[in-house]
Amino acid sequence: MQTTKYYGFRKPEADDFIDSEDWADMMDQVDAQLKTQEEATGKVTGDLESLAAEAVKGKANLYQGYAATLPKTAWTGSAAPYSNTVEIQGVGIDSDVCVFADPAWTPSQAEAWAGAMILAGEAAEGALTLKAYGDKPGVDLPVRVLVGDTVKKGGEADAG
Repeated sequence: MQTTKYYGFRKPEADDFIDSEDWADMMDQVDAQLKTQEEATGKVTGDLESLAAEAVKGKANLYQGYAATLPKTAWTGSAAPYSNTVEIQGVGIDSDVCVFADPAWTPSQAEAWAGAMILAGEAAEGALTLKAYGDKPGVDLPVRVLVGDTVKKGGEADAG
């Protein structure tokens, strides 16, 4: 992974994972630098929204967030891996999809998620199928789903 010339920010390449902690750290550094500039000059130069958009152009997917529930009764299969398909607006066959815990999970939901070992999924037009390689969840699991642009596969470049 390359870094920027002046501040050493990490510059992910097409096949690099973008770590949210790295991104947050860079934004804190940019924020501090802009505040320093503002205090020294009395103004911040440039259109920050345009500058930020240009900075991530081609480097990161923009994500749309959705809430979904994996009903306990929708898990199929008599043995692991179990499958559960939910409708998610905006998901496409090549979408970059991230699924994570709903912040309001109860301890029993967190325990069920961990025991289920939900590790993989398949995206289709308007739907996402998740697979549980451990125990079949015995409770409904509310989740958050981030749907991004097309996944970049090893060495492929975006057409845009």
